Amino acid sequence: MITQEGGGPATRFQQAIEGRSGQALIDLISRLINDPATLERFDKELGKYPGLLFIDDYVWRNGLAWGFNQQTVERASANSWYFDSVVRSQYGVPTNFTRYV
Repeated sequence: MITQEGGGPATRFQQAIEGRSGQALIDLISRLINDPATLERFDKELGKYPGLLFIDDYVWRNGLAWGFNQQTVERASANSWYFDSVVRSQYGVPTNFTRYV
């Protein structure tokens, strides 16, 4: 279970992926990463939890090795950089700030 400081368990994500593995899991996560509605929901969560990490933060770094396609890895990277920029602008943190440690 993933729990982050100041946040709670990733129950929505856990429910979405429950019972999936292999290519079915990759396909579902790819749809989530590429869906603009998911980006909007995450954007709202960052306002409450600025250090929150999303699956995008992991997929853009390791996705090709895990079997994700190039398009999804690139979208995950763009999403992650967008999330970092939201936190930088809302909280006035340095321009080299990243939520991923």
